[in-house]
Amino acid sequence: MSLNWLVMNHSHLKTKTSLIFLLVASMMVLGLLGTPVQPETVWAQSGPVGAAYRGQSVFNKQCTECHGGQGRGDGPLASQAPVPIADFTDPTFIDTRSPQYLFDLISNGKMDSLMPPWGQSLSQGEIWDTVAYVWSLHLADNEFTQAALVYQVACAQCHGDTGEGGSGDSAGPALNTSQLLSQDDETLRNAVLADSHPPVDNAALADLSQALVAVRSFSLGIGETSPAMTGDGVITVTVGNGTTNESMIDLPVRLVIFEGESFYDIQDAMSDENGVAVFANLPTDTTWAYIVEVIYNSVPYDSELQQFDATTSALEVPMFVYETGATLDDVRISRAHWVVSLENPNQVDIGELYAFTNTGDRVYVGEGGADVMPPKVLSFVFPEDAVNLSVEGGDTGKRFIIEGNQATDTMPLVPGTRQILFRYSLPVKDGSASLGHVIQYPVDFLNLLVPDVGIQVEAPDWTAGDLLKTQSGSYLNYVLTKQPAGLDPQTRLTNISAKAVQQTTTNTQQGQQVIDANATPGISGSPYLPWVLAIAAVLLLTAGTVLVVRHQRAVATTMPHTRRRQQEELIEQIADLDDAFETGELDRSDYDAQRQMLKTQLAALMRKEQA
Repeated sequence: MSLNWLVMNHSHLKTKTSLIFLLVASMMVLGLLGTPVQPETVWAQSGPVGAAYRGQSVFNKQCTECHGGQGRGDGPLASQAPVPIADFTDPTFIDTRSPQYLFDLISNGKMDSLMPPWGQSLSQGEIWDTVAYVWSLHLADNEFTQAALVYQVACAQCHGDTGEGGSGDSAGPALNTSQLLSQDDETLRNAVLADSHPPVDNAALADLSQALVAVRSFSLGIGETSPAMTGDGVITVTVGNGTTNESMIDLPVRLVIFEGESFYDIQDAMSDENGVAVFANLPTDTTWAYIVEVIYNSVPYDSELQQFDATTSALEVPMFVYETGATLDDVRISRAHWVVSLENPNQVDIGELYAFTNTGDRVYVGEGGADVMPPKVLSFVFPEDAVNLSVEGGDTGKRFIIEGNQATDTMPLVPGTRQILFRYSLPVKDGSASLGHVIQYPVDFLNLLVPDVGIQVEAPDWTAGDLLKTQSGSYLNYVLTKQPAGLDPQTRLTNISAKAVQQTTTNTQQGQQVIDANATPGISGSPYLPWVLAIAAVLLLTAGTVLVVRHQRAVATTMPHTRRRQQEELIEQIADLDDAFETGELDRSDYDAQRQMLKTQLAALMRKEQA
């Protein structure tokens, strides 16, 4: 829940008292009250820290209700604040405040003026991006160009063209250092005017403020209004055939490029006689991410998300494609979860998650073979009275075909694991509902999770497991293992009532996350899977753990093969990272930084879907 959400849904609150309540309530929801956050400053590794164009997105989402769309302090709630809200377009606001001051203010908040702390809900990178954008608001559109010209005339000879520092007799100190982030503009001007600084002619002094705009841009990304794809990074892709162990020659290879949370570009190449394709001149900053795509025999293959780090400007990405020819004997469900949710007493909502594994070294295209169009690779038949059957994040009508209570996945199953999440609803009659259907594939593990809110469960085909106690309530847990194809587990749910629905809603609101700290990774080490419960939500599953948090539902994509696998792989990495943190393998700062980057990459894929 965001402050903007609260504002939109409480627009009738007009008094100062109600505003205070609103802000305090939002901070309680966000977990922001208590000991102020003391962030560990992140300095830029190469180039300026933060980027104004990324910060604008954060500002528009989080800040405009109070600060206004242009940062003038005239947002819808500004008149209700106990003190005037700053006008960021006024140069005098910036003059005596350093970037570090703004970073700390955004991170820790300022309770006497009802400025909420954002250090727990925004990453340090997002906060620096916001600082860069806020700093840029007092500058005219053409000011960066003019500032660069003034700097070149007055300062570059001693300090270098990009503030890297001069050389020889006129050597001046570097100006692209992160130390300048802790100094305000007034301090920088005084340093130029001090006796210790070489004399500056009167003409240069008149343009000193503009020169400082250029100087500031060397350490803070105030002039970065759009991403610039420049760098010395090289990604070398080697494509092999996992079935025949041959190198793949003259195969199209595609590099999909993301910057921050946005899709940026696509580059294409061909594999050479050694199966190698090279992509050069790529940005190496950690805000950039890359996905390699290969299509062979009409089957798409995607790499994990690739990123450079501070230690290398070269990445090696091995890719494997496979011949067709796998049989049904190669296909099994390595793990499955059925999750029951209540939103009203007239129906139960069911989420069924399956992790299908192709254990062979060939692609499974269905029993009808590649000539069947559309191919019927994986088939599912749900209860006859199921309604609203859908596939989370799937291309219904394209990849997935849904007819009544039946669903077909037409995408060939490559060696490895694929996750699919179905959801549907069942009617409740006289407080009861029946759940069960045939599963046409062997199942290694299946569990049924039912919220423990007074619902009675009759599950003769299942083995009752331990009650799962989580932050948002307890779940009844039933398990089946090592089952052959044709499994038909039946369950009857009774005592479904409005009281049970109310208790489920209360539990969900009290715990944004349902996490068992002792749980081991579930599906391919990944507990994170999307699921709609209210407007949008994410259902995170492990071997005996359910997680419910608010989230935005993915929509149709123009590049479905990228989304299908890369979101799952990112989700798996987030799960592994959470496990490493909970077991003490990572400290908080490393965990926060890595998790935010993975979240950013996942958001980038989802943003691309919506483009």
